[in-house]
Amino acid sequence: MGLSVVSLKYQLIVIMSSRPQRERRAPSKLANNQARNAEVAAARAAARPRTVKPKTIKPKINNIQPRNKRNLSPKNAQSRVLAILDSLSQGKNDKIYNMLYSIYRDAASTLFTRLELDDNALIASIEEQYKVVSDNIRQAGGATNTLSLNFKTSDDILNFCLLMWLDMSHDGTVGTNFETFVNSSIVKTFLGETIPYKKDTEMMSRMKRLGIITTEKTKKGVGKLKGLWPGSQFENKIKVNLPSIFGVKEPITTIAVSTKLSNSAKNRDNKPIYVTIDSESEYKSISTLIENAKYPFTTSNGRKITRYYLKPIITISNRVDPGRLMPIKGVTEEFSKLMQKADKLKSTQLYNVKDCDFKVGKTRLTLGTAGRGKFNLKINGSEVPYGVTTGEAKKASNDKDKLSKFLGDFMQILTVLSKPVNQRIVLGTLDGVLCGMYCFLSKSLMNEEPRIFIDMSFKQRNQIVMYGVSDLIQVGKNVKPQVSTVGSNFISNNNNSTEVSSGNNRSEGGGNSNNRGFMGRIFGGNKKPTNSGVVNRSPVNNGIVNNTQSVAGSSQGSVSRNSNNNNNNVSQRPPKRARNNNNNVNQPPAKRVNTGRNKLIQNLKKKSLPNFVINGLVKSYDNKRKTANQVIREANNFGKTIAAGTTAQRLGTLRRRN
Repeated sequence: MGLSVVSLKYQLIVIMSSRPQRERRAPSKLANNQARNAEVAAARAAARPRTVKPKTIKPKINNIQPRNKRNLSPKNAQSRVLAILDSLSQGKNDKIYNMLYSIYRDAASTLFTRLELDDNALIASIEEQYKVVSDNIRQAGGATNTLSLNFKTSDDILNFCLLMWLDMSHDGTVGTNFETFVNSSIVKTFLGETIPYKKDTEMMSRMKRLGIITTEKTKKGVGKLKGLWPGSQFENKIKVNLPSIFGVKEPITTIAVSTKLSNSAKNRDNKPIYVTIDSESEYKSISTLIENAKYPFTTSNGRKITRYYLKPIITISNRVDPGRLMPIKGVTEEFSKLMQKADKLKSTQLYNVKDCDFKVGKTRLTLGTAGRGKFNLKINGSEVPYGVTTGEAKKASNDKDKLSKFLGDFMQILTVLSKPVNQRIVLGTLDGVLCGMYCFLSKSLMNEEPRIFIDMSFKQRNQIVMYGVSDLIQVGKNVKPQVSTVGSNFISNNNNSTEVSSGNNRSEGGGNSNNRGFMGRIFGGNKKPTNSGVVNRSPVNNGIVNNTQSVAGSSQGSVSRNSNNNNNNVSQRPPKRARNNNNNVNQPPAKRVNTGRNKLIQNLKKKSLPNFVINGLVKSYDNKRKTANQVIREANNFGKTIAAGTTAQRLGTLRRRN
């Protein structure tokens, strides 16, 4: 057998390892306990009320993963906001969303850092902003704002070219005489042909008599220039002579800061006035007039709300104008109202987002939505850049850039004339040449009275001249008919002063503040007897009124005045009563000091408001139209509006974004 002990031991191990293993089981008592415990636990779980954890719904945005609140540089923050705007555009009305997007494009980059960028919060705000803007859409008619204007005569074409030339001369984009302009490539690009100029039209003759255009221009170092040139202060002369130049009806006037225009409305609930603002003076008088026109209103379900009688509205023509951030009542106010968190934002503006298709003579002008906050502006199908500023247009060497600045105002005029809302839309402006073009198109080509609010403000008086709204606003204590215009100020029907002033500052309204008699009647200075408003009207020429004026109805009867004559043809007032210094005569009691009024004035001055605002508020207190508390509340509202505008303007200036 020869097997060793080692090999036997190895065989034994192999045999034992191949034996089947015994199945190990827990003792029956332990298994029973475990099963019983499992059943009890399951029963308890079934009986216990279940708490459902709410699911977090993440916004669906393409290619964007929302991030938490973080600090980003202004440039990076702006890029992130625009990327989120792009991703949220699906399923939305492209025109409404493009309007909202364009507002974001105009915002200075520092605005985005103020948002404390939290993607989820920003997404919620954008969605709510889109909803608010959608609710504020106001438009009438078809899908597009349309207008077709035909030149009836060759004089109409020449008059149009004259106003176009004056506008571009005022902006500094054209520096030639009129004869050269009508034969230029600019006119050919716009009208498709050059225009012959052989003789003056009737409108040109009127403008020559007023000094708006002249053949007597000299240039230092050159001498007398040949041809027709703009006269001195021509923009202002157009603005104050609209009735005599274009045959429009006389306007009515009001003071923005002290007037609640809703109280003078003939039907404020059913016939509000929509106002689209092109420009206004540094005193923001048109915006102030709109803000003051609010009034309380009770809805059909008994809810008390605040309504605007003057409703600011933004069109896409406003959005392509380089001065679109100038007015307070516009996108500038939206920066402080609409650009907030979702639960706090609101809008004070209405919107018209329809594309525009206009025809002027043979020229077709279109303005449409391009997407991503941009627009398409075309002349006869050829694209023209929009938003070109005056400075850029002055340096431009091509016609399209020069025409872009002109079209910024012109498209706004055509939009208002197309009646995008209804018959009650008004254009507010500071620009005198724009006023002339508007009146010419409306009166001469459409035979309609122009609806326009003109900012005639100067330092002591924020005055608004209103054309074409006499059927909507009644003349009374706060609204007066205009009798005669002088420079950037005018002689109203309660002004006997012969002093006149003229200004040519387009951005500030111009004007002379040294007329004590004129200012005294407004803000409680030296008073003079009022007249009945019968004045010998004549157009203004170079800021000088015809020397002799006849005024009827003064406190001493009829008065004849001649500023070149120092004789005593003027009926004098009765002599003042001589003071009696006799000590036995009782002297009149000392005038009581109105401590309440003085305290009110001190409180108003602490609020750092402009002087004309303070003066207007004090006047309303003196006339007992407002209590001291009401004056303070209104002052606080003015302060907020001015602060909002100042903040928005500090955020930056316009810039073209890719």
